[in-house]
Amino acid sequence: MSELKTRWRRLRDTLSTDAYEQKRKELKQCFDLVLVVLAHIDQLAEAGDAELSLVILSVHVLMYLIYDIFDSAKLLKTCLKSKSTQLLVRRMLKNGWCRKRLNFIKSTSMFYPTLYFMSSFRPPQGKHENHQSCTPAKCFVTTGLVDPFHRTNSCKCQDVVVPLEEVLKIVAAGGIPLIRIGRSPSEEISLEVVPYTRTTRFTAISHVWADRQLGSATNGLPTCQVEYLGSMLAALPRQVGDWRLRDWLPQRSPTSDPIEPPSRTYEFFWLDTFCIPQDSQHAELKYKAIGSMNLIYAAAAQTLVFDSGLQKLDAGQRPSSLAHGGRPTYYAPTDKNLVDVLAHLCASNWMGRAW
Repeated sequence: MSELKTRWRRLRDTLSTDAYEQKRKELKQCFDLVLVVLAHIDQLAEAGDAELSLVILSVHVLMYLIYDIFDSAKLLKTCLKSKSTQLLVRRMLKNGWCRKRLNFIKSTSMFYPTLYFMSSFRPPQGKHENHQSCTPAKCFVTTGLVDPFHRTNSCKCQDVVVPLEEVLKIVAAGGIPLIRIGRSPSEEISLEVVPYTRTTRFTAISHVWADRQLGSATNGLPTCQVEYLGSMLAALPRQVGDWRLRDWLPQRSPTSDPIEPPSRTYEFFWLDTFCIPQDSQHAELKYKAIGSMNLIYAAAAQTLVFDSGLQKLDAGQRPSSLAHGGRPTYYAPTDKNLVDVLAHLCASNWMGRAW
């Protein structure tokens, strides 16, 4: 792209205004003609002609580069019927993408370089994921409720169960139950349930059930998972500088309001495993609690996302606390790898959720 822009500027500097405008007009006529021909060939090419599909894809990318210089209002975008898009889909499936997750290509209009970039990497996934048997209609990895894993294979800790009667009472009254992790004098971990009030600041926990970290059908989780959740909540930053947002956010959105992190650690949280009745005998209250989820996420001071694939993603900065085995800090990606981070977020299982 830099080379093309340099050549275009050189052309503009060496020609008179009239000659430059004539070249620009000729380029636009060529550009528009290629778009028509490219769309026609892309639809009619043989499905098995991989070499032609590669050529068509190359022309799509070249047209994007010219579009960036020429500032044209028209450009072809990905379409599932096109052979170049199908070529990229096959590449994505080879890299481990879920067929159902790829349904976003039907509804999301994007330029070919974007889809080409996303086809070049394996999406962030948990170590137990294998999407080879998935279909466009069903992901066999993310369906069904299964028992949560322990943090390590050798762990045999007991489950911590939420006081369900308190949860049922709050939900029945139309309220929102919140959880606080506590410890007894003997260091035994416990869960306290309190109703949400307008003055209560809490963190909403959003997670991928298929990861088998924080999802359970019994309103309880292994002690090791609860302790892990507690350590993540305790590690949330208390100072503005800990987020490292001010280094790059104003450059990208100078007119938006500044994002302020919490001034203290949030001790209360909402997690569906604990706050939505799971047993079938409480089905009415279960669906009542589910119906409040929009309000819950809107009322939360912040949302903490757990996706096992994203949790393995290195955003490019290694805070000293993390490098030396301490609690992780939360930080913004650098400009150098921002595109990688955003692409992996888009490709994550969490982004394939309904909310």
